[in-house]
Amino acid sequence: MKSKIIVLLSLICCGYAVNAQFKLPKALLFANVNYASPANEKFNVSNRGAWGGEAGLGLGLGKTLITGTVGYQVFGMKVNNLGGDLQVIPLKAGIRQYVALGKVFFLGNVGTAFQSFDNTSNTRIKTNNFMWEGGVGVKLIGLELQGTYSGWQHPMGTIGNATMLNLKLGWSFKL
Repeated sequence: MKSKIIVLLSLICCGYAVNAQFKLPKALLFANVNYASPANEKFNVSNRGAWGGEAGLGLGLGKTLITGTVGYQVFGMKVNNLGGDLQVIPLKAGIRQYVALGKVFFLGNVGTAFQSFDNTSNTRIKTNNFMWEGGVGVKLIGLELQGTYSGWQHPMGTIGNATMLNLKLGWSFKL
């Protein structure tokens, strides 16, 4: 009888230990408005900063989430840019890792930038190129603030890579 009680107590203790280690999956829905400032000289000479927005979903365990994001931005043309406004639709997948008290996070994304560029002859330049993004953010009571650095190949070949600094403010909700 004594051995059965010991076995029973051992199983109960093991059950509590396993339960303490098990984490339920997390789901996160987020959306933000952002301002992007061209960071390299050639991009800055041809286009102004862009206002835009993005929305996404994150899924994961513990402090690590796999994310998917879609957005929209319009970089206005400058006087010396005959191409017109650059419209960018980024489609990204990445990782978000929370590090400090579940409030501070690092993020990394890769994906594609669908771009359309209206030029003065009313013909449309459309491309999609690989894009990358890395940054840091903080989440407080559902409000999120992010600072990121990102880049992709600009559709006007003479500009090369378009890199930008982004400031993002929005909301995130656990589902």
